[in-house]
Amino acid sequence: MVAMAMAMALAPCPRAWAQSTSATLAETLFQEGRRLMNEKNYAEACPKLAESQRLDPATGTLLNLAVCHQDQGKLASAWVEFSAALSSARLDHRPDREQLARDHIAAIEPRVAHVTLGVPDAARVPGLEVNLDGTTVGAAAWGISTPMDPGTHALTATAPGRRAWSSRFEVPVGASRQTVQIPVLVAESPARAAPPAVVTAPAPGPPPLVSAPANETAPSPAPASPASGSGVRTAAYAVGGAGVAALGVGTYFGLRAFSKWSDRNKNCPNEHCSPDGNNDYEAARTASLVANVAFGVGIAAVATGAFLWLRSRSPEPDGAASAAAGFSSVSLAPSVGFEGGGLLLGGRW
Repeated sequence: MVAMAMAMALAPCPRAWAQSTSATLAETLFQEGRRLMNEKNYAEACPKLAESQRLDPATGTLLNLAVCHQDQGKLASAWVEFSAALSSARLDHRPDREQLARDHIAAIEPRVAHVTLGVPDAARVPGLEVNLDGTTVGAAAWGISTPMDPGTHALTATAPGRRAWSSRFEVPVGASRQTVQIPVLVAESPARAAPPAVVTAPAPGPPPLVSAPANETAPSPAPASPASGSGVRTAAYAVGGAGVAALGVGTYFGLRAFSKWSDRNKNCPNEHCSPDGNNDYEAARTASLVANVAFGVGIAAVATGAFLWLRSRSPEPDGAASAAAGFSSVSLAPSVGFEGGGLLLGGRW
């Protein structure tokens, strides 16, 4: 008798409406869901009953869905569905369905797991949005113990001008109570608001002249030997080649910096950066720094190599001629810093 009463309570009411596509599909899904439930294949039965209820809401379908979730072990979902079915049965004037829903609610409630989302006052910054399993949880639900199905759940928190936070937590099978705390979101660094610039060395031009003090006597240049020109030329090729290589490295990392900054913009909509966006920012900044240094070293080395090559092709003036021409000595060296590079020319006249 009890099984017969339950079957009658769960059976849908006769459908006296015109057959539409959604109603036909809902009925087909309902029948298929019932068949799968009888086979205890709840993993496939429950989604079909849920889709049937979405297409054509009915108290009988809702009760079947609740029973399916209960047998599947999703007691929180079943509790919510039985509660909704209880209200719907009252409106339908179906006391048999009312009693069925009450009996299941009484059996489920002591076994449901509860989770509380704790959001301290310090964490309640303007624009804070909490998201649980893809659903936004409003401030009214913070701090409220809520029934939750067993399994792994995803929790995220975002706010304007703050770094996004995400975590996962596990809800055990059976009655339990736990609180998951939302931390205070870390403020974004002001430096993240502007893209990293790739600063190149100044365009080649006349370098600044550095004069020696008037009372300083320049040493006499050493006599040039035939072998010195060949050695200087070899050094010119080596330094120039290294400069070309450094320019290639600077070009590569400059392009990488712009690419990573573009990726960062895609992963930071409205300046709300995901973890991938933060990683892209750090990669862009690092590539920018490497490009700056490489460009500076490359330009300085190429210019130094050219200077050495030109010097190797002409004999150095002897001491008397240098003095007569008012020329004592000239030196050229690369200058590199964290903001770029250049050349430093020194001489005595």
